[in-house]
Amino acid sequence: MNKRNNNHKFINEFNPDISVFNTDCRDYLLSFNAGEGYENFNDFLISEAEEYCVSGEGVTYIIWNYRNESDSNEKEVVAYFTLSANAIPYIDRIRLDEKEALELGKEFDEENWGITVIEIKMFAVNDKYQDLFYIYDGDELPVSAWCLRAIVNYTNELNESVLAFKALFLHSVPDAEEFYLKNGFQDMKVNMYPFCSIDSDMKPMWMPLKNIYMNYDK
Repeated sequence: MNKRNNNHKFINEFNPDISVFNTDCRDYLLSFNAGEGYENFNDFLISEAEEYCVSGEGVTYIIWNYRNESDSNEKEVVAYFTLSANAIPYIDRIRLDEKEALELGKEFDEENWGITVIEIKMFAVNDKYQDLFYIYDGDELPVSAWCLRAIVNYTNELNESVLAFKALFLHSVPDAEEFYLKNGFQDMKVNMYPFCSIDSDMKPMWMPLKNIYMNYDK
């Protein structure tokens, strides 16, 4: 195991588990706090998550930490995330040869396509865990990074047994852009044009999970 970084605060026991949002857990959810300036994430979990699911906007999942694996009541909310089906539109563009370009009166052949994705519409980590690190199999990562890995692993399981899609997609708040880049997400390609949404003022990012072939000749 790697030597601990003394500049980090560590959690010694981290036994995460994912379950679908359930109002029966309301007392636990009330203790969730995304931190100063992000109270809207707290409000969503308490007031909007259930309606989001009913209306088809997205299903919310809770990431728990079981402090005592033998007692299911000894747990607390580490993070939550909301998943929704979506697509990323993009333009496939191929430069025509000189003869075709002359005949058709255009330089490129362009077609509109789409990449099937699961969108992470919401992702927030409990303030208590935001500055904590955990070591597992020699990897020393923030708990938030472990949570994101859990989300990716969970969606991969869905991809293999429930619903086929090719990538993950999200809109990042400004403070989290570097975090997502460090953990496998990428900026949009020049030929990608995500659908407009209430989050469109935030930065769209994606993580390919399958081989994706796009042409965009310049």
